[in-house]
Amino acid sequence: VLDGDRLDSAVGDWVVIAASGHSPSQLVLYNADHRWLIGADLAFPGAAPYLECGWTEDPFAEHLAALKRCAELPISLLLPGHGRPDDDPRQRLVGACVLMERFAADVLAELGSADRTAYEIAVGLLDADVDADSCQARLSTVICVLEHFERLGTVRSRNDATGVRRFARVRQAS
Repeated sequence: VLDGDRLDSAVGDWVVIAASGHSPSQLVLYNADHRWLIGADLAFPGAAPYLECGWTEDPFAEHLAALKRCAELPISLLLPGHGRPDDDPRQRLVGACVLMERFAADVLAELGSADRTAYEIAVGLLDADVDADSCQARLSTVICVLEHFERLGTVRSRNDATGVRRFARVRQAS
């Protein structure tokens, strides 16, 4: 199925909405008759999601665009991939946008003014007692955010003498 396709069901048509970012092939389904959204992993309550790096050009921007696109729909019920159904879906989707933007600001703050690796930034943003899966997920998401800012010209990356990729803020001309 592709973005915009319609799927017939006993409860009405579902419209397919591409929602990449979390994963490159993520889709959500919207039923306009009932104003339901099957949201997959689009909006985690209270946490920035895992973004899968390396499969699309800008997972961070794609995920944020999908959140905003879905937040504009008239939705009465969000059926998320994780957690209970949410009867305040607009708040959850808008809140997820805010969390994403706040996480991106935290990545830039953790980057600071020195050359740093994505790993160093990810570790700086984690609690000391997190599990290995959370570390891996945070690292992937940090890379997506850094590469997003690199596309915008805010951050640059280079490989150091040992081949390790380091990121730094781009100094703006005054």
